[in-house]
Amino acid sequence: MLYYMLIALLSGLDIGIKNLIENIPDSKLPKALEIPLIKVSDKKIILYKSHNRGFPLGVLEERHKLVSCLPVFITASLSLWLALDIKQKKSFRSKLPLSLIIAGALSNIYDRLKRGYVVDYININILPIKKLVFNLGDVSILLGSILRAFLKR
Repeated sequence: MLYYMLIALLSGLDIGIKNLIENIPDSKLPKALEIPLIKVSDKKIILYKSHNRGFPLGVLEERHKLVSCLPVFITASLSLWLALDIKQKKSFRSKLPLSLIIAGALSNIYDRLKRGYVVDYININILPIKKLVFNLGDVSILLGSILRAFLKR
């Protein structure tokens, strides 16, 4: 149950942030992110509003059907894998990474189905990622993938 709650929380948070970003007038973005109680110096974190119709970095944006269907198939497969891991009482080292990947994928799938594109909104203004704009779902997928690769079952 904990892993399903984590998925709902992370994907819901990302969807909520995307909705907020979509409602900000284009003239107000990009904008440096100011976080109370945390010193973010030199405008290192920038809020953007970017619409990505492809996979990360706009890959295959002209193949709309593939870009829409493949993540649904992969996420359904990962969800089944997670359900089996939960049923078999596998370690959190197996379930946590899958939960993070699924949460990020679901928020991006929601965007593709609702809007026809994924809303990306975070830029970290440091090399080598200075030109990338991404969202919390992307971070969740990346973190889950890294954990999956490095945590032993």
